[in-house]
Amino acid sequence: MSELSDGDLAALVEEFPRWSVVNRRLVATIALHGGSSAAISDVIDTVSRVQDHHALVECGEAVTVTLWSHDVDGLTGRDRRWVKAVEAEWSARGI
Repeated sequence: MSELSDGDLAALVEEFPRWSVVNRRLVATIALHGGSSAAISDVIDTVSRVQDHHALVECGEAVTVTLWSHDVDGLTGRDRRWVKAVEAEWSARGI
């Protein structure tokens, strides 16, 4: 699968502003504001299993999600589909 163009990435982060592109990785940090990371992680886990595409997730006072396609060491359509699916479910849950 080929890498997303700079224009594709710009459109993706415009559509989903919590995401940014850092070193050809998509990164989002979600503040917990005293809440739990369980709902955030549950969505990530479900989408990752369904799409067979997994993100690096770090939990602390916030949840930081880093996503990229290892086979191209960059970002592809798989990453765009994953972000769109996660964002749709987070939105439905009010995250």
